[in-house]
Amino acid sequence: MVATRRFRLVLPALAALFGVSETGCDQPTSIYHGGKYVLGFGNVSFAVDPAGARVTDVHLVDGNTSNLLTGPSVNATNYGSTFWTSPQSSWGWPPPPEIDTAVYAASATNTSVSFVGPTNAVLGASVSKRFTADPVNSRIVAEYSISTQDAGKMFAPWEITRVFPGGLTFFPTGVGGATAGRGFALPPTQDQAGCTWYQHPGVAPGADQKLLADGSGGWLAHVAGDTVIVKKFADVPADMAAPGEAEIEIFVQGQGAYVEIEQQGAYQAVAPQQPLQWSVTWIVSRLPAAVKPTAGNLELVQFVQGLVR
Repeated sequence: MVATRRFRLVLPALAALFGVSETGCDQPTSIYHGGKYVLGFGNVSFAVDPAGARVTDVHLVDGNTSNLLTGPSVNATNYGSTFWTSPQSSWGWPPPPEIDTAVYAASATNTSVSFVGPTNAVLGASVSKRFTADPVNSRIVAEYSISTQDAGKMFAPWEITRVFPGGLTFFPTGVGGATAGRGFALPPTQDQAGCTWYQHPGVAPGADQKLLADGSGGWLAHVAGDTVIVKKFADVPADMAAPGEAEIEIFVQGQGAYVEIEQQGAYQAVAPQQPLQWSVTWIVSRLPAAVKPTAGNLELVQFVQGLVR
């Protein structure tokens, strides 16, 4: 059950009282609505479900922008944006329910929502998350924590975000080339303008695909229509990735239902009472009309670089 609810319960008729308008929020506002915690500010809406502390809805308020993340109607289990411990070899499949799907204890302020998850006995670890609105820079800061009471544990943090097919994903190219992961086929990519690009064909590839790669600039971007999601994080040297994993990972569902855009932090020892801390900054922006969402477009790269500065 949800342990704490320090939130503003905002019904549509009362939205104006909390700074919410058709174009977003003048000030950061945290509301609890429809079983979700919603952070709204400026032109951004960001919703988190206490079940798994999973991000379920990210969209721009202006225009006709719909949810940029997939929902349970696409896949009942794999949807939205979640967080796992890495490497996957430590837990196999499916992900530990205490981390991926269990209800997290939740609390909220005007500017942030926080979640504390239960401990998984096999991993001997638990996860906490906090999502904070940064209205000055029009972004959300996601802070993840992995805690353990056992000695000798090693983990890497891992954020997995499911988006719709047909989009364009790219990241600054790191050392070495992209490789296929976990026995899957390698999705086709191209290296141009200093980045590695994956353009989903918009149709089912016929078989699951998985890319593992090193990045170099500490960001991963995905364009859907005229909207871009950028995830900014600390760059990780290739030799600090978890065993069998990589800093950047892309999973393409074979039936064309969704694509996972993923990034991981450094694989490191986690001692009792000394949680592993990792943050990811989410930036959601409309593309200028002059910036075309095409693979290899240097202007698109420069636009994203401007966002992450």
